[in-house]
Amino acid sequence: MFPRVLRLHLRAFLSALVCLCVLGLIDWHGRVLAQNQSFIKIGEINSYALKPQYSQHYRNGWLLAVEEANAKGGLLSRKIEVISREDEGLPEEALRQAAALVRADKVDLLSGGFQPGVARALADFAKRNKVIYVASSGPAWDRDNRYAFRPPVRYVKDPAIHGFAQAY
Repeated sequence: MFPRVLRLHLRAFLSALVCLCVLGLIDWHGRVLAQNQSFIKIGEINSYALKPQYSQHYRNGWLLAVEEANAKGGLLSRKIEVISREDEGLPEEALRQAAALVRADKVDLLSGGFQPGVARALADFAKRNKVIYVASSGPAWDRDNRYAFRPPVRYVKDPAIHGFAQAY
């Protein structure tokens, strides 16, 4: 059997591959599909006003990542567009924003959910609406939810990552 660290990396790789397949960016054999859209749209929902001491570093990080990825041609030759919304730390507001992002803005996937209650609500929304959701933090939810993903807790709580984020 694989060592524990290798299993975590393999699981992350396979999760990313499944996400790309579900998004329609590649088929199950790994071939890049023709895109009829020039952007990959990500709907990002978080509590920026409620916890600025954490969320502002997080926001700066993903803004930098999007800028760098787009400068290199985007993801699979498609630019990344992030539409960000405030959830006020309320699951009901997060659900309202998620519905608007999916239905009106036609995002390809959702991300965010710094607050555990919000993340659980967004994970349930993703399952009901069959849209990919990648959580900002590591809350617990139904393991049968194949539409919701989260980073391993050790990455979320890693002091080196937080120190690097605060430097920017």
